[in-house]
Order: sequence, then structure tokens, then C-alpha cells
Amino acid sequence: MRHLFLTVHEIAFGEVLSGARLASELIAAGDEVVYLAPRAVRPAVDGTGVRFGEIDLAVRAFDRVVASLVRETGAEAVCLVDAVSTFAAFQHRGLALEALFRLPVPLVALDVWDLAKAGAIVDFANGAFEVDARMIALPRVVPVPFATPTAIGAYRALPAARGGDRAARRAALGFGPRDRVVMFPTAAWQHREAVFPATRAIAEAVPPLLLAYLAQVPELKLLHVGPWRLPGHELLGDRYAYHPAMPRGLFEETVAAADVLLSLNAAATTIGTAIAADVPVLLAIHGRAPVVVGPHAAQFLARGIPLAPFQAWPYGMSGFIGRTLTDNPYRDALTTVELLDEGAFLEHLVALLGEGGAEARARCARYRDVIGALPSGRARYAEALSTARSAAS
Repeated sequence: MRHLFLTVHEIAFGEVLSGARLASELIAAGDEVVYLAPRAVRPAVDGTGVRFGEIDLAVRAFDRVVASLVRETGAEAVCLVDAVSTFAAFQHRGLALEALFRLPVPLVALDVWDLAKAGAIVDFANGAFEVDARMIALPRVVPVPFATPTAIGAYRALPAARGGDRAARRAALGFGPRDRVVMFPTAAWQHREAVFPATRAIAEAVPPLLLAYLAQVPELKLLHVGPWRLPGHELLGDRYAYHPAMPRGLFEETVAAADVLLSLNAAATTIGTAIAADVPVLLAIHGRAPVVVGPHAAQFLARGIPLAPFQAWPYGMSGFIGRTLTDNPYRDALTTVELLDEGAFLEHLVALLGEGGAEARARCARYRDVIGALPSGRARYAEALSTARSAAS
């Protein structure tokens, strides 16, 4: 059977990575997958065996060409990757969503957010939008992590742990045996060069605050993987190691070589990669609860930069993601700290780099067991496809 996976949003890198992993399962079972998406997300698909095509020239008129793309690829089913980013892209460009629901083949969607639990309202970049009810009603497959394992359509989506030589990978990255390596991956949408104007100030101001925290930890080396260097990286001098985006397999080996993964996005697919590799995760968020603000955070606040609550820096999404995280064992696998609580941030980080790392890895192991009991992505996809066929008949 031939499936057409579609991504319309050019910043949906994590969603595409989840889609590529699902596509790999279908290919392993003997199916064919054609993946059409903007060029910017291609690295997430490379190496999966999926036929990839770029649609950059077609995205502005995607509602008028999608049916012809289905015919030209010979697709027997279409999977939207994912439901929310597809809706957001259509809404942003003024495209007709009806074009998707008129396709002549079964339509399903990847749903990385668990819309049934998160709800239709997405708080995003100092505003909000409401996902069309038709997208929520689609048959959906829900990867875990980070969704709740009991979600309808939930399937095990942890990547396979890389079994490479960890010491060799660390040496190749320039780290010695005494270095305490904190990996901080960032996506293009988290950088001042690419964010919406409403969140540019936050995208620019938060990295120097983080770097000021990290500079206080002896023997710490920051391994930053992203499209651009962090503003203020000079503060760490040669303790800041920058690498641009790398192929998926090499990236997973790099995560496994770190001592701690640092993230400012609760929904990041890299967190799942770290859990699979038994690497402790420190998640920094910002909420409304009062905290003891440290000296560097006080200087940050004195600049008057409006810092809205966030679960995914710099775009916020505190309510949307927070609902998915309610009563979710994913939270237990992470160490979560308030960004502005400098003392707690440093305390947790030092603990994870030391003796506390063993306890964090035990939490990761318990969560992996929960995920391991879920059905495969291929099985859940087959169920969703069957539902879509029944609805169309």
C-alpha cells in the first residue's frame, strides 16, 4: 500500500521527525511512503528510506494542488503531519481546509499534542487560535512520548537506543572524561532570526540568562546543536561547543553522549530521544507561581522584558501543553524547574550531573516500561485507516 505523508508547515521539525519514524514502521512492514514537505524539514526524513519531495513552491496554493498530488503519487491514503501544524499553516496562508476533506482517499492525522485532551484552543505567541473541529474529529494516531499513554490512538514512539561507543562520540565532539556535558538542542523557531516579531525579545533575552546560570557550574561544557549560535555564547568561552543540525542517526548518538539534556520545550521530540538513551532531562519552564529570584534572573527582569508563562519557549503554549501534561507519567521522567528560580535550577542541574543522575535514569526506565506496553505505530495507524475508510463508506 502506498501512503502520502503531508507536512505544510516549514517549522514543524519535531512533528516531521515523529512522522518519519511512523513512516519507517510502515516501510518495514512492506508498504510505500511518499513524504511531501517544505525543504527546511528534510533533515528529519533523511535516512528513513522514505521518498521525499519538496513542496516549497506549492504551499501558498496547497489547497488547489493537494488533490493532484494525491493522484500523481498514486497514494491510497493520506496522513497529515500533524493535525495542529497543518491547520495552523492553512489558517496562516488563508487556504481552504475543505480541500483536505474532499480528497478521494482515506484521511488520517498524526497528533503529537493529543488534541482530545489538550483541547482546541492553542495559546501561542501572545495570542491564541482555535483548531477546526474537523481536524479534531479525524482518525488520529498519537505518539508517546509526550502524550498520555491512555490517549485514544496512543502508540509507542521512542526511538531505538543507539548502541555506539559513547566515549568515542564524546572524544569526537572534543570532550574529555572529566567534562560534564550538557546538551541543549534548539530549533529554528526558537531563535531570534526566525521567530515571530511578538516573541523576538524573549527569544533573544533568555539564552544569555541560561548561559549565566551554566557558567557557574565547574567543568560544565555546553553542547549546543541548532541552526544558529546562541546570543551571548561568548560568556562560556571555550566551554561552549556549537554544532549545526546533523543527520538523525548522528544526532541520536550525540544525545546519548551527553550527561544531561537541557530543554525549554516540554513537547520537544529530543526529550524522547534522551529518555530512550537513558540521559537525564532538565526541563526549564516559566509559570505564574511565585519563586525566589536569583541575581541573574533579577537583572533579567529589571530589563522590563515581558516574560509570559511558557511550556515551549519562546511561544508560550502553557495552557495547551499543560493540559496534555496533566496526570501524565511523562512528567515523572523529567526534572522540571522554574526558569527564574536560579538556585533551584543550579541545584537540580548539579544533582543530575552527579549522584542524582542515577535516580533520574531510574525514572526514565520506569517511563520506558510504560511506553513499551503500548501498541506499535503501525498497528495504531492501521486502526485509524480502518476508521477513516468506514467513515467514507
